[in-house]
Amino acid sequence: MPKYAKGCPWVCQTIGPNPRVETANSLALGRGQPHEALHDAYVPLTRPPTPWTETIRPRISVIIPTFNRLTKLKNALASLRRQTCPPDSFDIIVVDDGSTDETLKWLRKAAGELGSLHVLSQKHAGPAAARNLATSEARGEILLFMGDDVIASERLLEIHLKTYETMGPNIAVQGGVRLASSVPMTRFVRYLDKRSAAQFQLGNARPGDVLPFFSFYTCNCSVPRELVEACGGFPQDVVYYDDTFLGWMLERKGIPIIYEPLAEVQHDHAQTLDEFLLRQRQAGKDAAILAARHSELRKPLRVDQAALFEGNVWEIAKKVVKMLLFNRWTVRILKKMSESRVLPFTVSSIIFSGLIGYEHRAAARRQKPRA
Repeated sequence: MPKYAKGCPWVCQTIGPNPRVETANSLALGRGQPHEALHDAYVPLTRPPTPWTETIRPRISVIIPTFNRLTKLKNALASLRRQTCPPDSFDIIVVDDGSTDETLKWLRKAAGELGSLHVLSQKHAGPAAARNLATSEARGEILLFMGDDVIASERLLEIHLKTYETMGPNIAVQGGVRLASSVPMTRFVRYLDKRSAAQFQLGNARPGDVLPFFSFYTCNCSVPRELVEACGGFPQDVVYYDDTFLGWMLERKGIPIIYEPLAEVQHDHAQTLDEFLLRQRQAGKDAAILAARHSELRKPLRVDQAALFEGNVWEIAKKVVKMLLFNRWTVRILKKMSESRVLPFTVSSIIFSGLIGYEHRAAARRQKPRA
């Protein structure tokens, strides 16, 4: 059982019928030294809650970070109540990442009604910090990372667990992801769903395939808790590519990422071109941050695309063409062109791809190396 540290004001609260408290040091990944920046994310409590009494440990803990998306979160949690596996085989940990809406208030009420739901809260520190916090609190042998904007199929947990029963514990599992039918099929959404690898690179994968590390997505992936801790958890100084980084660390340790499309979620997230380009600006910065620390990631994270004269002659030629077609002077015109229904969808797709690549490259180029 965890013990309280006298005089330590920083604790993390689990809200539910049996709350538990641990100190900042004990919440660190691997139960050793605190993970970077986790301490600043904790919420100070005026008095410690009753310790979480140990009951039957669940086999799998579902981890969901959330920030100001209460309606979608409700749908995600409702889908987890319809699972085919026994209720005592899993629990759910939701980390409220400093939401400013009614998310935390609603979660506290829901946790009182649903014993398997445990709620953590932190100051706004991003999804990676939220996942690390939940990892340190999880009781399940397997961690299933899930988005707050996905709908779980009824057999999601059952199939994740069966994959480990069949193949053993030294694997990670990437489940299937498809677009929710409720998402309006605009021209850009159709491009993301049918033509693009900018969001999910799973289109050509077959059941049982070993996936490359960059096809590892925390909207629906599972990993044994011990492996997450052995890899050091998620990097907290980036918003995107934290899952890619964990996938890379797993691959370096010889852990295969197995594709199991029947463990499926529906992605309930409509995106416009402008929203996605804004995301690419952050993604480009994050890619440059990770690549500055690990040069092996320059190519898979497309940071090498930001350096004009890096690569062979053919690669340099392609970069020059992209630079001439997609730059700060042409972006506005191309965005308007891509929205025209007169253009064939193939031409719009080429423009979408070019704009996404441009924003990513430009952001990576502007990112200054950190000390």
